[in-house]
Amino acid sequence: MKPYIRETLGVILLLLFGSLLCYGAVVTIGSHTNGMIIETSRVQPSTHTWTKTDSLAHAHDQVIKNAEAQFTCLSNLWGKESAWEPKAHNPIKVMGKTAGGIPQLLGMSPSTPPTEQIERGLSYIYFRYGTICLAWKHFQRYSWY
Repeated sequence: MKPYIRETLGVILLLLFGSLLCYGAVVTIGSHTNGMIIETSRVQPSTHTWTKTDSLAHAHDQVIKNAEAQFTCLSNLWGKESAWEPKAHNPIKVMGKTAGGIPQLLGMSPSTPPTEQIERGLSYIYFRYGTICLAWKHFQRYSWY
């Protein structure tokens, strides 16, 4: 079986058996030379009492997950704007100014240090849109941010 087919089947089987996970069953999908192996086993419910440490760890995980999503949006946004090139420059004037640098901010010189370009670009995004992904959504709709 081709690897991509095996992975696709694995995802489908996990979705099909997902309800078993809710009832304490574990579904293990492994590969075998002849195809898929599916193993299920019962798991005892946890007797763990939730603690403040668990809350902190969960909150940390959620923040990291959100940060990764925001960075993906930033990577896409500035990838489209400048291909992450600090010396990128757009000679077309908007309100009498050209745009430059990684974030392609109006009035920014491409000779501005890259770290400052990034900091100023992020400040603009947070001020105007609140989050990077909202700026990316705006860019996708209007081709500017």
